[in-house]
Amino acid sequence: MRGSGLSDSQRAEVSIKLIGKVLHAILKKRDINQVGTRPFLNLLDEDYKNALKQTGFHLLGGRVEFKTEVSDLPPETPSEIDWRPVQSEDELPAVAEIFKNAVEGDPHALDVIANPLGCLKEALSETDLTNNLSGIHIGYVNNLPAAYIHVQINPKTGWSRITYMGVLKNFRGKGLGTHVHRHGFTMIRELGGTLYHGGTSSENLSMIRLFGKNGCKEYSSMQEWNLNSQQLRDGASQPELTTQRLRLEPSCVHHAAPCFDLFQDEKLYQYIKREKPSDAAKFTEGFLFLENRFSPDFSEYWWNWICIDVVTEQIIGQVQVSFIRETGESYLAYRVFPGYWRKGYAKESCRKVIEFLFAEKNATKVIIEMDVRNVASVALAEILGGKRVSHTEKVQQIRGEWSDEYRYEIVKQ
Repeated sequence: MRGSGLSDSQRAEVSIKLIGKVLHAILKKRDINQVGTRPFLNLLDEDYKNALKQTGFHLLGGRVEFKTEVSDLPPETPSEIDWRPVQSEDELPAVAEIFKNAVEGDPHALDVIANPLGCLKEALSETDLTNNLSGIHIGYVNNLPAAYIHVQINPKTGWSRITYMGVLKNFRGKGLGTHVHRHGFTMIRELGGTLYHGGTSSENLSMIRLFGKNGCKEYSSMQEWNLNSQQLRDGASQPELTTQRLRLEPSCVHHAAPCFDLFQDEKLYQYIKREKPSDAAKFTEGFLFLENRFSPDFSEYWWNWICIDVVTEQIIGQVQVSFIRETGESYLAYRVFPGYWRKGYAKESCRKVIEFLFAEKNATKVIIEMDVRNVASVALAEILGGKRVSHTEKVQQIRGEWSDEYRYEIVKQ
């Protein structure tokens, strides 16, 4: 984007939006619901964090990683654990249940709790790593499953990992963790691994101590971030709302044609900078885009409702919300078509949407901004419980005249 006339910060902002848009498009096309990243702490400045947040990532927590030559790792010592390798795919459903019990209490293993067999099969499908069943061992104590460990290596490089290790709840606190870890080292050696790479949450102090006790060398500190695209889509969900006189339908492309004619009335544009639409095709494209329910950089949910009279089935207006995902602030806008003015429709529809935002979306506040000359909107904001918090002069020019702006805020009662 050099030569674009944009500043460095503007170029960075545009790049973030483009990366976010491409990333989400790829996830949707490939039906991928989750993706993670682990940036090093020494590279993670505030701009980097903000870029991750704007793209839809959220912070899981800190992480400490270790790298050690396998030849430097200590040998396995005798213990009461009887290790048995998994030998056939028929065992996988039972193994998955043991896997699930082994991760109980791990806040970073919620996906395993939800679908242990799916997560197990996913780990076994990684193309660059060994995926033979014998890389999974179940440890038994007194013939009861007590521990789980899964080891994988890259045959080409010798890089190796313990994909997951855990002790089942009834056997914790008995010192078995050291033996489980060292058994993993034995498995790595048998598979031909030469470099062990492991890590854990920075809050898992017992595991960090175990790494140190077993001779593992700290390699780096980082943060773990996760993007759950399905969760984002669920968060963007927008239901139909109803009031005594109105049905508020989520805006869809089929609303474009009837709305195009209604948007031609000049009275709608007295106090806003927008011009009436002249191209029906572009107008329809706008409605189609809004079906995504997201801003282009995924930092906001965009919800639009078309308000329909339940008796006449006529479209009487529209309510729009921009919901800031990071803060929970919601910007509310509305329009009622002139033939339905002064009948209480704006109050009825906006009140219903505000109730929805606070009750269902945990909005922190609802913000309404308007031209100070728009006395009807000023009165509505006050009727809805808004408090005027600012008066900004000369915000923009509207048809040759400067527009001052009021800002009202509504907080949950």
